[in-house]
Amino acid sequence: MDYGQSIDLTDFFDLAFSRPHDAAQPAGVVVTHRHLNKKVSYATDAGSITPRLKEELAGSDLIVLESNHDRHRLITGTYPARLKQRIGGGTGHLSNAQCADLAIELAAHKPIFTLWLAHLSEAHNTPALALRHTKNVLADAKIRGVKVDVALRKPPIGPMDARSQLYST
Repeated sequence: MDYGQSIDLTDFFDLAFSRPHDAAQPAGVVVTHRHLNKKVSYATDAGSITPRLKEELAGSDLIVLESNHDRHRLITGTYPARLKQRIGGGTGHLSNAQCADLAIELAAHKPIFTLWLAHLSEAHNTPALALRHTKNVLADAKIRGVKVDVALRKPPIGPMDARSQLYST
């Protein structure tokens, strides 16, 4: 599947889009239900927020978005300087602050949606820290229609219920 090429899956259609990351052909995914007009978007490993990323995520009912690291924890952490630069650079990973800022921008297009924070660093983030940061930024911006949870890293054991894989307060 090429970037921008839509795949028709009967009631759904799927679209892959590029995003900045230091890997071969990194892609985000948008799945839209044709009849219900519902849109789910997934974007991790996105080193920076581009106009294309904003465009593809805009109007989504559910967004799974990278909130990889707390910038202060990354800077003061034990990783070598070169790895810290890679993670925090424009083709690395989105920070909690970048994720929260993007959520504010996306709320301008669709004031009510669900945001699952994903791809959290085990070394430089926690579910509670990522969730608190994003909720505080949204509250400061007086945005109340965005429901925020954290998609946990642990693999499911047995049948998966999506709600069991979320961290929320």
